[in-house]
Amino acid sequence: MTNLQNGQKPKIITICQEKGGVGKTTTCAALGAELVAMGNKCLLIDLAPSGNLSSAFGFDINKLAFTSADLFHTTAPLPNLIYPTSIQNLDLIPGNTELSPVPRELYNHTPYETVLKNIFREQDFSRYHNLILDCPPGMDAITVNAIACADLVILPMVCEFFALQTLENMFRLIRLTRQRVNPHLKYRLLITRMDRRAALHEQVSTRIEDHYQNALLKTKIGVDIKLPESQLAGVPVRLYDPESRAVKQYRDLTREILDLIQHKQTSGVPDLQS
Repeated sequence: MTNLQNGQKPKIITICQEKGGVGKTTTCAALGAELVAMGNKCLLIDLAPSGNLSSAFGFDINKLAFTSADLFHTTAPLPNLIYPTSIQNLDLIPGNTELSPVPRELYNHTPYETVLKNIFREQDFSRYHNLILDCPPGMDAITVNAIACADLVILPMVCEFFALQTLENMFRLIRLTRQRVNPHLKYRLLITRMDRRAALHEQVSTRIEDHYQNALLKTKIGVDIKLPESQLAGVPVRLYDPESRAVKQYRDLTREILDLIQHKQTSGVPDLQS
């Protein structure tokens, strides 16, 4: 895999949501695996103190020499922070509890929202086509930084009433980010853990489609036992069961996202809706 040409920088995809348990980490891992299967070289960056993305690839988060906290602190050269995963051309900067003080530390910078954006500008990530950022639940300074540097933000959501209530907070953050530091930011909603056998899921899904049609990704990720099984095994679902329904759905999602970040869709920055 060659480096990007003509000074091109990697496309940054941030996956975040105020609510936990909506499939952020699962989507990061699966999206990265599918992107490299389509010929891209990708770097996953675990920005969550829980280190769930790192654990999903079989890393012992208590025995890491370097983490994404070192990325913020610039305490080690970039190559030292990058670990290969079990999938060729898919690398990882892992995370663990060393990230816990980072949100408070970021507020010491002015402007604090662009610390990560500046790091990506100053460090050499040219070997990668895509950087995929996995954020912790909530809207702390790490998430703000991850949105501020993104080309595309994906907001996973489950078909539950309370998930709808968190959207306005995320939309408000995206509006503010566009106004202050990232006017060309794109965003999309992704329905995850969809169970078509559940009447409530169908009802909420229909409501989401009616209200957020321009912002909603067409692909929906359904419930699939292979996803938690692969996480327990410490390997991406693409390696665990390449013929699973989840892999096929994430493959469709990846094609849709590639269309977005390669500017093939004209409605890339829809109006934010409440």
